[in-house]
Amino acid sequence: MKDWLQGGPFLEVSFIVENPRNRRKFIEEFLNKLKNIPQKFQIKLSNLDTEIEKFSNGYPWDEKDPNTYLIHSVEIPLLINVSGERKSKLYFEEISKDTIQINFCFFGDENDAPEWDQKGIKDKDMPEFTKFLSSLYEAFEFPIGAISVENDCVLLFFHCAETWPNECYKLNNINMEKIIKNINNSYVIDCIFNSEFFKIKDIPSTSQKIGKRGILIQK
Repeated sequence: MKDWLQGGPFLEVSFIVENPRNRRKFIEEFLNKLKNIPQKFQIKLSNLDTEIEKFSNGYPWDEKDPNTYLIHSVEIPLLINVSGERKSKLYFEEISKDTIQINFCFFGDENDAPEWDQKGIKDKDMPEFTKFLSSLYEAFEFPIGAISVENDCVLLFFHCAETWPNECYKLNNINMEKIIKNINNSYVIDCIFNSEFFKIKDIPSTSQKIGKRGILIQK
């Protein structure tokens, strides 16, 4: 479903998790666990098993180069109820041998686009996207996640321009203290981090606790 999302800009709700050894099992368990969050969804893909297999096996970055590395990436079209039912694309991207980025991408213009059957996102809708990110954290307790426009966690939190997968995208290369210090001057709308994974001394007084270890920071 190549044309599932069209136009732009896109609002991205993304987070990073540690990379499991069994990629197929990881996606299957992720999608099963996703059913437990309040925001109900439907997968709009008839060949889901085939796409998961492609992600598991990977494909060469350069088919002509026998020494090229493998890309492990898949996109899954969804209908999901976040401030009303709307289209989304769910991306799984292996960004290093230790990390996978998961990204829910939404049509982010404030106006509806009926010609593409896409619902816009107005200011009054944004609290529901914050709840969505919080629900994802409570379900998966990821180290770090964020909401931004046209930016995912890779672009927001890593100072690396290398094509992934690359070891510069390891979680221990994220400077959480610097992110918090500069958050008002960044493209981050909301950020949740795991206080057990990132042990930060100076947490903003305006932050909120999510679950046992999650810290939500908003602009």
